[in-house]
Parts: sequence; C-alpha cells; structure tokens
Amino acid sequence: MGSLAAQLAGMVLATALAVLLCSLVAMTIVGVSGVWLSLAAAAVSLPVGVIIVLYFFRFGVSAESIVAATMMRVFLTAALEGSAALLFTELRVPTFFLVLGVIYLANLSVETWFALRSKS
Repeated sequence: MGSLAAQLAGMVLATALAVLLCSLVAMTIVGVSGVWLSLAAAAVSLPVGVIIVLYFFRFGVSAESIVAATMMRVFLTAALEGSAALLFTELRVPTFFLVLGVIYLANLSVETWFALRSKS
C-alpha cells in the first residue's frame, strides 16, 4: 500500500466507514439530522486527512515530519470546524463535535498505519 492512490483510497474508505457507523448512532440519538451532522464532520475531516497523506508522500516519514503533520492536523481541523460552526449555527451541537472526534481518530489511525508501514 505504498502508492499515493492506494493511501488516498484507504483514507476515503476509513472516513466512509466512520461516517456510516456514526450516522447510524447519531440517527438513533438525534434523528435524521444526525446523518447530516456526520456528513458535515466528514467534509471537515477528510480534506485535512488528504493534505496529511500528501504531505507524508511528498516529504517522507521522519520524526520531524510526524511532528509537523500532527500540528498541521490539529490546527487545520480546529480552523475548519470552527469556521463551519461559525457559519452554520445548526452545527453547534455536541453530536457534530463527537462525530468529528470519531472521524478524526479514524483518519489519524489510518495515517499512523501508513506512516509505520512506509517506515519499515
């Protein structure tokens, strides 16, 4: 799984699975709006994950790149989720932020797996 296309496909697949699971849970908690909240959280988290995969692909995996990617992921996600919640008031609910956290962790685990796999 060393090619860029395979890594990006893995990131999209992990995000899609996390959104599917979170949509089902959120739908039982808040109704149909939980599906839209899950999709909005994916729209925030997926571009950041793609940027990090491209960053690792371009600069390789080293201690410095892992620290830089971690900082980029945190600040980009916080900036995107903050602006989304500022622009769309219906996103200012705990469900959005919980789903975003689950998708964030799913993408982070996939990125870590790619980084460890490319290192060995």
